[in-house]
Amino acid sequence: MLAIFKIHGNYKEIGERIEGKKTFLCAATLVSSHVALTARGCLSSVTNEDIAAGALIVRARVWKLNHEVEYSEHQDRHVQDFREFPDYNSLLKINDVALIFWEEPLNLTTVRIHDEINLSQTTCLAIGWGHYNMDNGTSQQAVLKKVAVPVLDVDTCHMRIQASPYLNMTTILPYHLDRFLCAGGEENRDTCHSDRGGPLICPAGKNSNEYYQVGLLSASIGCGLEGIPALYTKVHNFAYDIKELIEDIENGLKSKKSRTPNL
Repeated sequence: MLAIFKIHGNYKEIGERIEGKKTFLCAATLVSSHVALTARGCLSSVTNEDIAAGALIVRARVWKLNHEVEYSEHQDRHVQDFREFPDYNSLLKINDVALIFWEEPLNLTTVRIHDEINLSQTTCLAIGWGHYNMDNGTSQQAVLKKVAVPVLDVDTCHMRIQASPYLNMTTILPYHLDRFLCAGGEENRDTCHSDRGGPLICPAGKNSNEYYQVGLLSASIGCGLEGIPALYTKVHNFAYDIKELIEDIENGLKSKKSRTPNL
């Protein structure tokens, strides 16, 4: 898991760690040594000036958000830019997918994305640093958490979302459910604010020891409420395009590096 931060003001670099006043924006997952996958909506406050100033950073090997020093040394990178997908709609959360990238590699294990996976009757893992509940905006999780959540079929999802007291908070439904995975809906076992961009990790099949990222959190409609699931963008629908974009980004970084003179 990776954490995306926005630096405010001056910062200093100590080894691979970047220190300074910062705001946590979102979770992300490593899909190549130079590229991470996250929700496009997480980057809504990021400007070209922020990126040019090195103010957008990604942090690897982080467990506690508010700790600069942990058992394993953080690995921070300045984000060079990001790529979004066509027809992104911030209101409807459609195509809520983005790839951020940086120059110096992170040589860590990457997640796998599968373009075809049977999710019926599947229990998956949601991971993130989200809030404890819907109403208390100060209850940010300091420690990375994971929770097992059931994946629901579209009909069940539609029925439960329609019954949500928080339906007026989103205009996603009931028109675009085919673009999302619906998971959760168990009391006090859910994703919430600031989990956005975090992954939904599922087994490749029954009794399988192989796991893939199949979704990323786009909307928590209530947090930990019985019968009210969360919505995850179907990452596997973008598997081919993500692979193509990663190759394009990696080739661009190699080309840039080859043109940079040795000083």
